[in-house]
Amino acid sequence: MAYRATQHASTKCSPNLLMFGHELRCPIDVMFGLPEGYESTPCPIPYVEWVQEALRNAFQLAHTQSGLSANRQKENYDKNLKIRSFDENSFVWRWYPPEANKKLGLGWTGPYKVIKEITDLTYRIQKDTSTKQLVVHVDHLKPYKAAHTPTVQEQIVTYTPHENVQTLTTPVNALVVLLNHGNY
Repeated sequence: MAYRATQHASTKCSPNLLMFGHELRCPIDVMFGLPEGYESTPCPIPYVEWVQEALRNAFQLAHTQSGLSANRQKENYDKNLKIRSFDENSFVWRWYPPEANKKLGLGWTGPYKVIKEITDLTYRIQKDTSTKQLVVHVDHLKPYKAAHTPTVQEQIVTYTPHENVQTLTTPVNALVVLLNHGNY
């Protein structure tokens, strides 16, 4: 790095200036800035001036084109955008990728109850009263539509083999307990 940043006697320019059109900044320059009164020395070779101008033009063109490309990509993304919103106390499915990686896993879990709309893009949801509330992006939610859409989270009482009473909040959870304990 020191060799490429040193001005050569024969060319009166550093190799960095000849190759890149500007001097490279060292880590110490980035941390503390350049010394006061520092001015880059112009190179007497016309080729270096041409390279610097070509690099400036190329940078300006790349900067303009990247802005245009970003606008075009945003327009294309927004064409297929579905604006979703969910009412409080409605039920939704939640996209949960670890479930999708299981064999025959669908990835959608639920139903979850929408507790609160935090912003247009984030919602607070909860599976049942015994689980913690989650903050989820709207892209990870879809409406829960089934033959039996719960209107309130139902309380179902089932008996375990130990004769203890267990309160579950959804019919699906009660069915899982019954199947696991053989009380069917």
